[in-house]
Formats: sequence, C-alpha cells, structure tokens
Amino acid sequence: DSSKGEMVGDYIYYLKEIEKLHPNVEVIHRPNSGCRKNYLYALNKIETPYMFYLEHDWTFLEELNLSKLVSVFEKHSQVNYIRFNHKNNDDISGWDTVHELDTSITEVPLLKVDCWHNVIHMIRVKDYKATKLPLIDSWSIEDSLTRHYKRTIMECGFSEAHSKWGAYLYGKEDATPVVLNIGVREDGNSIGHRVLQFRDAL
Repeated sequence: DSSKGEMVGDYIYYLKEIEKLHPNVEVIHRPNSGCRKNYLYALNKIETPYMFYLEHDWTFLEELNLSKLVSVFEKHSQVNYIRFNHKNNDDISGWDTVHELDTSITEVPLLKVDCWHNVIHMIRVKDYKATKLPLIDSWSIEDSLTRHYKRTIMECGFSEAHSKWGAYLYGKEDATPVVLNIGVREDGNSIGHRVLQFRDAL
C-alpha cells in the first residue's frame, strides 16, 4: 500500500543522508535481509577488534566516553560484551536476574549480568566469533545466546559461567537509563517493528 511505500522511501532516504553527512562511514545496502542476517554479515565483514551495535530507532540520553569503553576492553580481558541500560539498573526483571558490580573495573562502572540482549551494545569480536556465533541456533540472536548462557549458569553457577561469557551492563546499581527506544508508540509497537514488516519491499 502507499504508506508502506512511503516508509520504504523514507528509510532509503535516511541511509543516503548518512552517506552524505558521514563520508568516512561505509553504508551497506542489503535489501530483504533483516536484523539477524545484517548483524552476522557485519560481524564477518569488520576487521576491528570490537563492534558497536546500534539500531536506527534507539538514541543515547547522555554522552558516553567511547575511548574509556574501548580502554575497558583492552585492559580487562574478562569483558566480552557491554550492554547499555535501557531501564533503571535497580529494575532486575525479565531476562535479568543478576546485577553484580565488578569492582576490579575502575574506568567505568559495569555490572555483571546473566543475560544477552540486543539493546545497544559493544562486543569483543574475536570472542564472539569463537564462542558465541556457534551457539546461535534460532532466528533470534539474543534468545539463542541467553538460553545457552542460562544453561551454563545452571551447570556451573553464576561466577564460573560469567567468567566464560563476560557479559556486562553499563552503569552502577542505581543508574538510570542511558539509551531510549524513540520508535515506541502508544500501542507498544516501534518503528523497528514496522521496518521488519516492510523489509520485503526493499
């Protein structure tokens, strides 16, 4: 219908504007692919030691020091994944059942967590390819990895499982959100969900 066509046009226009405004950024057009395929495609294409993942309908609520975050990955080999909090860190619900401050990391506050979520995050590419990629066995990356992570916790306990997975949440125990989904509407759907609905038209 016409509304779907307009959304497709807006999306393509948005990508072209990124290319104009940021000529040093390589924009790759992959029609009919979706988030999962594009995530894995990017993972196999990049040559950097770390990957920063950001979806189009999320934004930051405060400025972050990316240099410090890179420094954390470089100095602390136990860190393989940092998720940026989209709700209050004292809200331990959903997939999250553990928030434990890692006092050995002083550059930025980080909480050890027991789930893997695709909210805006950074990963250590080498670890992901070696230990996480083989575990993705469903259409959902976060569902696959969280399921396997929880299974590891059940087998050997949280401390040992976390030492293998290296999953962290940004901020202190009482931190407020640093990222926000700007596409959420009153009906609970988001622009991201609507993009999935018309991706076949791209």
